[in-house]
Amino acid sequence: MSILASRFSPAGPACLSGMPESFAAQKGWPQVLDFMQAIYSEVADQLLQLEAELRLMALWQEEMPPAEALASSEPFCVDTLTLPQWLQFIFLPRMRQLVEGEMPLPQRCGIAPIAEEYFKNRGGAEPLVVILKGIDERLQRS
Repeated sequence: MSILASRFSPAGPACLSGMPESFAAQKGWPQVLDFMQAIYSEVADQLLQLEAELRLMALWQEEMPPAEALASSEPFCVDTLTLPQWLQFIFLPRMRQLVEGEMPLPQRCGIAPIAEEYFKNRGGAEPLVVILKGIDERLQRS
């Protein structure tokens, strides 16, 4: 089940409540909203897959790094975090916030190439890279 399952009522999006169905249908809004809901749902599922794979690979940490490490201004916090830490403590929370708030998603992510480089000398990371490629591709199509 996606993390968004509880966000949508069977009656439809709140922004259309009180509006005649025919008006919304004439404007094509239900189709646009259905498309956006599908994107959020797909990304939410991919984020859950990413978390599950990090856990399966024993890369998930129970303790959060120090606040200074999370506040790095370098891309992917390369100076203070490992890639798995960045995925867990920066990427996943930010993406969940965007998805749950139905806010605009980034058009480009480019995490998969970073992961390929990070894991190139370590075996067993292919499933993680595949998940990240899927996220990259999904965001480019949104």
